[in-house]
Amino acid sequence: MEQDDNILAKKSVQSLSNEPESSNANNANNAKGEFATASSSSASLLLSQGMLQMYEPPLAKAKGQLKELIGKQNKIYIDLSAEKFKLDNAEVIKLQEMMDNVKIYREKLLKIKKQMQNIYQRTKVLKKRAINIQTGKQKELQRKLQRQQHEESLIAKK
Repeated sequence: MEQDDNILAKKSVQSLSNEPESSNANNANNAKGEFATASSSSASLLLSQGMLQMYEPPLAKAKGQLKELIGKQNKIYIDLSAEKFKLDNAEVIKLQEMMDNVKIYREKLLKIKKQMQNIYQRTKVLKKRAINIQTGKQKELQRKLQRQQHEESLIAKK
């Protein structure tokens, strides 16, 4: 940086020396002013370089991350565009029909499930009735046997 400032100062002095001798006094005053400007310019350059050194690495990192993110977004966009292209109108219609069929079959399944529950409940009631009837028949048969045995024992006593 200092070399750049020195070069700048030398160029300004050379440009002053290339002018005619009559304006040499004015040029000397101008050169001093330019040298002071060059010194303040070098300070500002040093300050700006310090700021750049401080903030450039995080900004460069953020820039790289943004580029990576944009690249990923573009890749996803391209992939989605390709998938959209693959699904033309016929496939979309076919997909819609399939979704409609899923809805219909779901309704049928729910109806069958309800019917099965109803049949299960009726079967349960019928089994209870069958057990009650069987128990009643067994009791009736047992009473008949007891009556028959009682009658036989009465006949045997006579």
